[in-house]
Amino acid sequence: MDVSSTKLLNLSFSTNISMGPRTPRSGARRSVLGLPSASRSTRGSVSGRSTQSAMVICRTPYHVVESYGSPLPVMVTEAVAYADRHSTVSVRLSKSGWAWLVCGRRLLVWQYRQDGQSKWASVSQCRELTLPPSDLAHRAELVTVFTHKKASVPSCIAVTPEGAVRYWASVAHEGSWIEENADLLGQECESLSGITAVGCVLATTTSTLCLLSPVTINGRQSIACRTLRSSQGWLGGISRRMSSIIWGSMPAAQTSETRLVKVLTQRNGDSECKLLVLAGLSLQKWVLCNKETERLIFEFDMSRLLRNSFANDDWEQNNTNAQDLSIWLLDMAKMETGVLILAAAANLTVSPQIHYAAVLVASDNDRAPDSFQMFCPFIKVTGVHQGEETECEDLNYRFVVYGNSAFIYNKKAIIAVPVTINETSSDMDRLDFPSAPGDAILTGNVYRTTPVFYSKIHGVISVTDTDVSPMDVMNASLYSESPSERILYSNQMPSAQSSFQHESFREHTFTDGGMPNEDITPEADCVTKLKQAFVLHNRREMALCKEVLDSVLPKEVERGVEVDAPLDLVIVRVSKDIINDMPASDPRWSETSSGAQFGTSSSLQVQQQLQGKQQTLELYINFLKSVNIWNKLSAVTARGIVIATSLALQEHAEKVAAALTLRSLHSSHAELLDKAMKATLSARNARSSSASLTQIDLFFREVSEVHEILITLGQWSREIVHSNKTPAEVVAALQEVNHIFLETLQEVADFRKHHRSMFSSESMFCSDLIEYLPWTASPHDEGLRVVLTELLTRNFQYAARQCSGDQMIYSTLCVELMNLADLLLEGYISHLESLKGSEKYDLLVHQYEIQRRKIIQPFVDESMTEQAMKLAEKYLDFHTLVHICDSIGNDERLENYMQKFADEGFSEFLFGWYMKEGKQDKLMNLFGGSVRPLQHQQALVCFLSQHPHLAWLQAVRTGNYAAASSTLFQLAREQTERLSRKKTMLSLAKLSSLAMEEPEHKIEEHVKPIDDALNLCEIQETLPQSIYDFLNQEVDNISVLPPSQMVKLYVSEENTNANGFDFKKAIDLLHFVPDEAERDDLLEYIWCQAALRNDWENVNLDYPMETCKNQTFCQLFDLLNMSGDLDLILPLDRLLSSSKLGPLSESKSFKYVVQYFYEHVSTTTECM
Repeated sequence: MDVSSTKLLNLSFSTNISMGPRTPRSGARRSVLGLPSASRSTRGSVSGRSTQSAMVICRTPYHVVESYGSPLPVMVTEAVAYADRHSTVSVRLSKSGWAWLVCGRRLLVWQYRQDGQSKWASVSQCRELTLPPSDLAHRAELVTVFTHKKASVPSCIAVTPEGAVRYWASVAHEGSWIEENADLLGQECESLSGITAVGCVLATTTSTLCLLSPVTINGRQSIACRTLRSSQGWLGGISRRMSSIIWGSMPAAQTSETRLVKVLTQRNGDSECKLLVLAGLSLQKWVLCNKETERLIFEFDMSRLLRNSFANDDWEQNNTNAQDLSIWLLDMAKMETGVLILAAAANLTVSPQIHYAAVLVASDNDRAPDSFQMFCPFIKVTGVHQGEETECEDLNYRFVVYGNSAFIYNKKAIIAVPVTINETSSDMDRLDFPSAPGDAILTGNVYRTTPVFYSKIHGVISVTDTDVSPMDVMNASLYSESPSERILYSNQMPSAQSSFQHESFREHTFTDGGMPNEDITPEADCVTKLKQAFVLHNRREMALCKEVLDSVLPKEVERGVEVDAPLDLVIVRVSKDIINDMPASDPRWSETSSGAQFGTSSSLQVQQQLQGKQQTLELYINFLKSVNIWNKLSAVTARGIVIATSLALQEHAEKVAAALTLRSLHSSHAELLDKAMKATLSARNARSSSASLTQIDLFFREVSEVHEILITLGQWSREIVHSNKTPAEVVAALQEVNHIFLETLQEVADFRKHHRSMFSSESMFCSDLIEYLPWTASPHDEGLRVVLTELLTRNFQYAARQCSGDQMIYSTLCVELMNLADLLLEGYISHLESLKGSEKYDLLVHQYEIQRRKIIQPFVDESMTEQAMKLAEKYLDFHTLVHICDSIGNDERLENYMQKFADEGFSEFLFGWYMKEGKQDKLMNLFGGSVRPLQHQQALVCFLSQHPHLAWLQAVRTGNYAAASSTLFQLAREQTERLSRKKTMLSLAKLSSLAMEEPEHKIEEHVKPIDDALNLCEIQETLPQSIYDFLNQEVDNISVLPPSQMVKLYVSEENTNANGFDFKKAIDLLHFVPDEAERDDLLEYIWCQAALRNDWENVNLDYPMETCKNQTFCQLFDLLNMSGDLDLILPLDRLLSSSKLGPLSESKSFKYVVQYFYEHVSTTTECM
């Protein structure tokens, strides 16, 4: 027994398989997958119903209609009750539990069903909003209510029929809204989609589309409106860029009359959504992105197929001409891999009777379908054509898809019909409405696992089966929350032929062990039991399947990540057993087989065996989803990292795709692949007890190890380049290996891309522990990164340089090497994207940038410029792009890159590269001129804000003299090294200010601080020579001295010839000192230094005024007195008490003379 399996045996298990929404059956039939759809109870609180007792409104032998959820808010019931007969009342129910009613200009929003995570105050709470004025009747179809991830209160967008858009960021603030106009040139609006990653899609009756996106600009909410389609109707195209070449030619008469049926949106990542538009008899698929132009993926004209399908299935007339049929498309619902369309047809030349059918169209691929996957006519559902289509009730049917049933409804009735593959649906269950006078069905949807409708009298109602057991109710949570998607689980819809093959699969499963016929014993390990349940599920033996699952699955599965949980290990083990299954019908394997096998194929051909494994694995994925195991999966350890369990199963499917490709390549590379298979099997020590089994049988049986042959081929290529083969033979051998690698890995990459949604699960996004590193890009021994890197290096070293003379071989090799590098780098990107927001991300980004450079640089070295630039563009290697463009002088391409990669920071990188390379002149010449595009100039200005020594030049070039003056002045203030440089900057700043086109008083305001700074420079230039000698500097090269330092130098002992005038200059410098306290301290310092300049002891005290008039102190006093600057004379008491006087403060002679002098001056001043 497998170790991983034994972990489950000691756990308690419980699960459930219910047999939910059903329609009456007249006999066995195949469902859409050739399997019965898993169904479940929708009654009881587990399914989302209110715990209060439900009121039964009506009942049939197969279905019961009951009230659903809490009673309607009073505001809603009053609005419906008091609406006059001229007022149109419309309602919409969303899948998320929100409902809204429109009556006149009143919009009422409430939550008809509250989930566990909602913080809305009460289910019965209702908000009233006021819609914009309109001459036409408002409709609920033009309103959408949605909740942001972290918001507790929903937002709302409403549109008038004329195109006025009103957006409430919160419905709790009904008076706070933003209004825009979609500018639809008079077209009438038809519908508004739910919120997506890029916004909501507004559609008009003539199929013009407009994208409405809530945005935040400078902290303020707004709504952006962007028209995706012109007003020319369905064939007008998204814009004038979409020409008639894309759409093809069609009659002009149809162009303006194409009627919109429905628009569906589907999220595709964080910044992209898919758009499906059904109009007229055509289906279109678009991709909308936040920052890219919308793209048309395909258009599918269904008119011919619809007419032929209805004509072939006409059960009343056998000679109906398909061209005589009138066709209408009524509604559309999204499935897992396509859309289900409700269609109607009538041969009005014979009878007004209308017939209906469900049509399944594949839409997940990027290729337009050429046929229907299913056409299911409803022979017991008919109507009568009454003239104008808009007034014909029988052409106003809509439907809700749930499980393998469709609930078709209009105002008067709900009709439940089964939806089956390529079979006529003769069963129906009709629920007639109104059940009371004035009642009507206004809308329908599916909430979680419950089909719900809105009745004008009864409010929200549900439709459920009448034969639901109590066990179904208790375990209803086992099932997924998207019942409408239960029709399709895989990304490829099996055709009728593949469905037949799946039927064969049921007949050949476990042929050796006979497991379905064995008793289910407690001793059977969990792996075997899960296999049993899978087989029983495909055989439609649901009771036995449920019994087996009850003994396998744990009663409660913890939410969150549990790495290598027993359940996950068992799930992966069964998947691995499927892809490694032995051919059950091949007698050569009988001796090797050790027990029961799946019997994935009854074919003896390896290609068919691999296809059988692929189909069986798809069925296994569908099985896990249908019994709601899929979203309970967690994570497992693989190749040294933790990956989501669903991705481990995806790797198994990818390896089957790789094996299929290798098998198809065998015919053209038989010799090399035979050698590689032999070496691979030898390394595995794989031997068979049957001599008749070939190495092809042995190798392709064990698909899980298919990567080993690529590793072997890589080793073989290393031996080849060191062998005695000629250079031409080495090149040919390497190209053969390249071809095998590329064909195989590109097929895997395509499979991964097209089946992404099939393997998506909740566990992929619930923990930072989980990474996604594809096996094709893993550096582990079981991965291919090392092999691919070495193969790429080997090609550059031994092939590129040998075949450069043969242009054809060289061109082919260039493309091969580019594709190999692309595969390598794509693997790095996948890994990085899975780690965004984690601690490992920044470290791996740095490693990736290093490896990216190593991978792309050889293309540059070998002059493969085109390939290097393609890779650099795709993987944002800006260094390579700039280096190549600069070396070849392609400035135009650089400008294109600035626009193309504006959001990725290319402009900043480009400017920085020029700065680093010392090419500032080229930078300014290329992008600084006024003739350059405005966005380039703005980008340069933004960049140069960090480089002001260049920013002022750009400002002068563009005539922004105010900015140039400010920048130069700031640079001058920061300049401390050279006085001459500072003076030059100030002079240029003054010139720039004088060149401004401003009023004279503003120019003076700019110039004044500059003049002050220039004056300070001139003062420094006039410092006495003795000071320059002390500083040991030349006048021409002196550094910038701050004003405080110049003050001290003027009055210092180093200024040997200082007199009163020098001290007066020091005082004049004080107004350049910004700090008031420092300025006051310096004033005291100047006066004290003036006092200390002379000898006060030998003064003739009999004539103090005459004897001290030559003293520096007295000279300074007289100069300030004459200039009137008496406030700059230090007060006597402060002078005599200053500590800066040192011993002089004790001199009586000094005190006497100074006091006498102050008294004399004071007396003289008073007399004047």
